[in-house]
Amino acid sequence: MDGAQPAIAAARGTFRLPFRFSLRLGLVSGPRMEEMERDMRFAAVLNQDGGTLRTTDVSAFADRLRQTLEAAGHSVQVDIVAGREIAAALERAVAKRNVDVVIAGGGDGTISTAATLLMHKKKALAILPAGTMNLFARALASRRRWMRR
Repeated sequence: MDGAQPAIAAARGTFRLPFRFSLRLGLVSGPRMEEMERDMRFAAVLNQDGGTLRTTDVSAFADRLRQTLEAAGHSVQVDIVAGREIAAALERAVAKRNVDVVIAGGGDGTISTAATLLMHKKKALAILPAGTMNLFARALASRRRWMRR
């Protein structure tokens, strides 16, 4: 890794983790990125049993996530939960009235659960692909490249 600090510009961008891995944090539903402003309220739910998160210091990662979003003018509540608790934690995050964006950090099961819970809601979903295969996030990335051609 080049030693760069984690970076999310206006709630999007490349997220550099404390290990040799770089993830894209992207919104897949909700407001268009161009319409997003400062002072957005995030609820992050991180599956500590997800493939990638299982092998890192999740608390340190959560602190960096919090610092990065707050430095960009946003607020964030971070919940680190075990895989068996992910659905309930995501339900709580989605139910919060003071949340604009739910960040789901984990594998395909975590992301799929979050997407299902946010269907027909007026909240955005930000995907932090931190599982083993990350097929959901890969499919979205492939679709975006195809649509740009």
